[in-house]
Amino acid sequence: MRAKLPFYQTTIMANFAQTGVVVFSLPRLLSENIGTNGWLALLICSSVAAFNILLILFVYRLGRGRSIFEISQSALPKFILVPFFGILAGLWAILGSLVGKQYILILTSLSFPSLHPAYLYFLFEILVFLLLTKGIMSISSTAVLSFYVVVWNFLLIIYVYKDFDLSRMTTFWFKDATHSFKGWIEIYIAFLGYELCLLLFPYTNEKTHLIRAFQLAKSDHHIFLYVNCIGCLWLFQPASTSAFEVSSTQFALVCGTPLCAANR
Repeated sequence: MRAKLPFYQTTIMANFAQTGVVVFSLPRLLSENIGTNGWLALLICSSVAAFNILLILFVYRLGRGRSIFEISQSALPKFILVPFFGILAGLWAILGSLVGKQYILILTSLSFPSLHPAYLYFLFEILVFLLLTKGIMSISSTAVLSFYVVVWNFLLIIYVYKDFDLSRMTTFWFKDATHSFKGWIEIYIAFLGYELCLLLFPYTNEKTHLIRAFQLAKSDHHIFLYVNCIGCLWLFQPASTSAFEVSSTQFALVCGTPLCAANR
């Protein structure tokens, strides 16, 4: 019998799945595409993500615990499913590699400037391969362990509270920005990751509370995005957003995270 994921591990794994590398550039994207006080746009994107999770809940109840592949096979012919899932698997593999590469470039620029990124990327690929061969239960256990290692960094924002100054904020709303559809897509990418729950249908039961776990992880992740973006805007926002070039990496340097301390 296939092992089922517990609610606690599912919530933490969902939180990790929704936390992407775009969080480092999200404050800059908000300033360029939404404008002054652009952090309010996060409320709109958060609502869209919550609605999409409810749509997945409808599919989950309709499938009655079956995997997304079994549900698709009952609704679509095989000559459509095979190329579709093949393209989807290739797309996820490419996206995973690109996201890993971005993380490694940020890590090397902050903490290991003299180390060639190829060495860390090689270790990253080995780690991904080992996790995939061990299965979803090992991945969820690793996510829980990693969560307790990194979650304490969030408390470091207390050390920069004295540097917050309301005079840096502006009373103008959504000024000096492009307001393009492409810009909204770039911002919404920071809220993706919840689609992972489509692959977890066979590993859940009524005790897992899959959709509840992802909604709870979504709320926690979005609170982190709000704090990150408001903190960056509060600390660095100039009079004109056209000169706004801050990212969360600079915010991390101000907070003094352990990874950044080596390069300070």
